[in-house]
Amino acid sequence: MVDGYNVLYADEGLKRLAAESLEDAREKLVEMIYQYVEATDYRIELVFDGSSRSGPRLREKIGEGMEVIFTTSDQSADEYIESRAFQLSPAAKGEAVVVTSDYLQQRLALGKGLMRMSSREILEEMAEQKERTRTRLKSKRFFRVSVRERVPDEVVVALKRLRERL
Repeated sequence: MVDGYNVLYADEGLKRLAAESLEDAREKLVEMIYQYVEATDYRIELVFDGSSRSGPRLREKIGEGMEVIFTTSDQSADEYIESRAFQLSPAAKGEAVVVTSDYLQQRLALGKGLMRMSSREILEEMAEQKERTRTRLKSKRFFRVSVRERVPDEVVVALKRLRERL
């Protein structure tokens, strides 16, 4: 569970973008976290305060491992994360991570047997993961492989025999 605005305002680039357009900054954060999810196979609930909006809680599933949640106007992201921490099954303890820069929420997560990570830590982890992915892609040699190199020898022999009969 990730407190979206905590992470957004912990990143200087996103903070500058938010000064111009909060919506664009949120979209950029969603994109960054989705790339992280794709690279790691983690499941992430990205939670934003819905205090400036009216209506019910909004949930949007992004791919297989990510949900973006806007809380209701009467519930903060902290309150949502706290209630989810209480709902988690005992099997999730020690595996689920709460990402927030809010000290009290971090203490609550630890008290519930969950791991915690600050907003700075997840930004660093995402940057490291992005670099690992980039390095892995650079290390793979992209070269053209002929059909002959991919076909087993016995298939080549059988095809030659077939061609000779025609």
